[in-house]
Amino acid sequence: MRFSVVFQVPVESVPAEVAQALRETLIDIGEVMQTVPRASAFWLSMSGSPLQIEILGWRFRYRVEPDQQELRVVEAHPPAS
Repeated sequence: MRFSVVFQVPVESVPAEVAQALRETLIDIGEVMQTVPRASAFWLSMSGSPLQIEILGWRFRYRVEPDQQELRVVEAHPPAS
């Protein structure tokens, strides 16, 4: 089963090219995560730990929800002025 990308924050203010790059990057991350065995310690380290990714100056925090097969974007911050 593939990981879905879920936005839990409004993304209307995020430029379309940034949002698309974020989605594509997270889909790639999800595809790699599918290859990690469920018994791996990797999943324990992902539990409850927000991760961060930066795309064109925008910073996004996301969480891995392995039981729901989701990557949830929980924060979006524009580039610093």
